[in-house]
Amino acid sequence: REGVMVAAHRRGYRIREFTTAEIHEVAAVHEQLEVLVARTLAASRTPEDLDRLADILRRQDEDTEAKCIFALDEEFHLTGAVLAGLHRTRDLLAGLRSVRAAIIAGVVVPPEMSALRVAEHHQILNAIAAGDRREAVRLMRAHVRASEQTFLDALQAATATGPMIKPLN
Repeated sequence: REGVMVAAHRRGYRIREFTTAEIHEVAAVHEQLEVLVARTLAASRTPEDLDRLADILRRQDEDTEAKCIFALDEEFHLTGAVLAGLHRTRDLLAGLRSVRAAIIAGVVVPPEMSALRVAEHHQILNAIAAGDRREAVRLMRAHVRASEQTFLDALQAATATGPMIKPLN
């Protein structure tokens, strides 16, 4: 649906290659949607909303081996959109995350970078809890940009030895 898979003659499907321009486009749209979520949630949060997001962060903190880092990251971001009442935005974010997952399939992100992203989640939640829309937006924008740069760096390191396109099993 998001144009991630392409038919491979007599071999089924494979993850397609993405151009640098497409990767940057996905990152730019992703950033704008996440900023919308942060701004909206900071203005409309409830104690229950904060508790739900805090629970996700608690589980991220407990995931010391980063076994669930991507699933918990996705849960944090998509739950934020739902709590903000932005259900269509949640669906759009889920689609963009699917594209990003395809782009970085097989790429290893250093654990220390994952720990930094979790720390940023805490800062974002603190700004949302304080109702500080400007700070929530600033932190979310910086977080999304840092995340994208982490992925781009990992992707560049992984693809330095050749293409990362793999057929599906």
